[in-house]
Amino acid sequence: MHRRVIASGLLGGVVLLVWTAVWFGLVPFHHDATAREIPDEDVVFDVISERIGETGIYSYPYDVPTDSAFHERFEAGPILQILFQKEGGAAPSETVRFLSVVLAYLLVPIIPAWALSVASHERTGRYIQRVWLVMLFGIFVAVFRDLTPTGIMVPSEFSLVMVVHSVVGWGLVGIILAWRISPELGRAPRG
Repeated sequence: MHRRVIASGLLGGVVLLVWTAVWFGLVPFHHDATAREIPDEDVVFDVISERIGETGIYSYPYDVPTDSAFHERFEAGPILQILFQKEGGAAPSETVRFLSVVLAYLLVPIIPAWALSVASHERTGRYIQRVWLVMLFGIFVAVFRDLTPTGIMVPSEFSLVMVVHSVVGWGLVGIILAWRISPELGRAPRG
């Protein structure tokens, strides 16, 4: 039973990885909805590079508890947030980060696979019920990761695109897991 759950979860992870690659590689609107070119990019880059010395997230206005003018500046705008990485893009930490994301995509679907294997037959006896249970994981991800990102200002268009990505991706994982796992002791459904 455990092997079937793990194998099914890994298969769901592969589906999630493929879906993500297709979504971000072939669907251009997620990028077009939020990314903009900086006018006079070189001038802006030179100024930022001179003033910012270390990797981090920089914000304007910066919320200092003793600064009573913060809220006025925030409401008046503009609001700026810079994600600054002093090291180049080929840093080993980027490779580690990429591999950890791939590993997470592969391993996380094991959790709903296990949930399906131990769920009661009354709640998940039908195929569509099992798909829906797994889609709930996507809704959870959409609410806690995509709609409420912490610390980074994200345009609402981008958040909505990410919500669609999460819900559809986990729906696809649900289709695979519901096909592979029945609630009766984790056995494959008959037929």
